[in-house]
Amino acid sequence: MGAVNLSLIYFIWGGAMFSFWKKIVLCSIAVMFLSSCAKIPEEIVSPAFSFKPAGSDEPGVVSINFTGGLKNANDSTVFLNVKGEVAVMDNAKNILLKIPFSLPSILPFETGIIQTEISIKSEEAIPLFFEFGIDADNFFASREPQNFLPDDEKVVLKNFSLEKKGIVEILEGKEK
Repeated sequence: MGAVNLSLIYFIWGGAMFSFWKKIVLCSIAVMFLSSCAKIPEEIVSPAFSFKPAGSDEPGVVSINFTGGLKNANDSTVFLNVKGEVAVMDNAKNILLKIPFSLPSILPFETGIIQTEISIKSEEAIPLFFEFGIDADNFFASREPQNFLPDDEKVVLKNFSLEKKGIVEILEGKEK
């Protein structure tokens, strides 16, 4: 059985009836097939939060800056139109906050950086402060930013979507 498969591959690949361009097409098909099995990110790499009171014109509002990464561990697949939400969970796995994000693309072996800033009311921030061990009274009195590196299991991806495209396909599009 193995000898038959090898001879068939040799016939298809090395046969005189296949031109150079047909071999390129076969290689492209193989790359597209392999990229369709691409591994998509399942977690956020190095999540970090910065909390700061909003400007004096907005009392009772907290500005939250989130930074984290999405790793593309594939060698031939580009992720396009990456969208989703970063959900902050408490110890009981209840969602405390959802932060929407979008990235235009993540190239192979790159980490796409999510950097998003949102503003929420102080009442919504209190459960986050409690979960992260931040003294809310001191935070609002001092008006100093608080930085926090959460446990990885407290920051998860929700409503995550992306498009996968082979790097060869994208490069061929650039040539035209």
